[in-house]
Amino acid sequence: MPSYADTLVRFTTLAGDRAAATLTPEDYAAVMDKWNSAAAATWNRHLSALTSFTAWA
Repeated sequence: MPSYADTLVRFTTLAGDRAAATLTPEDYAAVMDKWNSAAAATWNRHLSALTSFTAWA
């Protein structure tokens, strides 16, 4: 699965049907925990996907 899709699947699974405005920094941290031991470039790629999606939402 491409990284962007993998990130969004993990994010939407965690968020469920909650409104974007109700998401907290802890929600984002929980998504990013999956990649804590990944290379910096991988971690940054997933963070970029989250911030891009959040800006769009």
